[in-house]
Amino acid sequence: MKLNLKVIQAKNLPKVDVKGSCNGYCKIQFTQQKAQTHIIDNSLTSRWRKDFSFDILDIEEDNLFLQLYDYDSIGKLDLISDLEIKTKSLQPGRVIDKWYIMNHKIKDTTPEIHLMIHIGKVKDTAFIEKNFNILVANIRVISAKDVGSGE
Repeated sequence: MKLNLKVIQAKNLPKVDVKGSCNGYCKIQFTQQKAQTHIIDNSLTSRWRKDFSFDILDIEEDNLFLQLYDYDSIGKLDLISDLEIKTKSLQPGRVIDKWYIMNHKIKDTTPEIHLMIHIGKVKDTAFIEKNFNILVANIRVISAKDVGSGE
C-alpha cells in the first residue's frame, strides 16, 4: 500500500525573521522515508502544493511526521511546529482534505497546515476515491457574436 500526501499550504506562521516574516518549509518523515518542500521566502503563509508518495510497511504502526521550519542562511534553522498523524486513523481508499492545527514550538503561534492524504494500493491514482462518481455536464461554448445574434 501507499500513503499519498499533498502538502498544500501552511498559515499563521510566526514572525521569526528581522523583517517580520518567515522562510517556511516542511520536512516530512514516514517510516525511514524522508522528504521536504521547497522554501517560501518572506511569508507568513507558505503555499507549496507538493505531492509525495510513501510505501506503507505496517498500517497499524507507521506514523506520518511533519515539521515546519523557518530557513535561515545564517545561524540555525528554527523549528516552528510539528504534527504526528497515525496511519491507522486513516481509512484506506478515502481522501482526507483537511486543515490540521499543529503543535506550536514558538510562543504565541498556532500554525495550521492544509493536507490531502490518501491511502491506496500501489496502482491506485492518488487522491481519487474508489467510489467517486463524476458528473459530466454538456457545455456549449459561445462567443459574444453568438449572444448578439440570439444563439
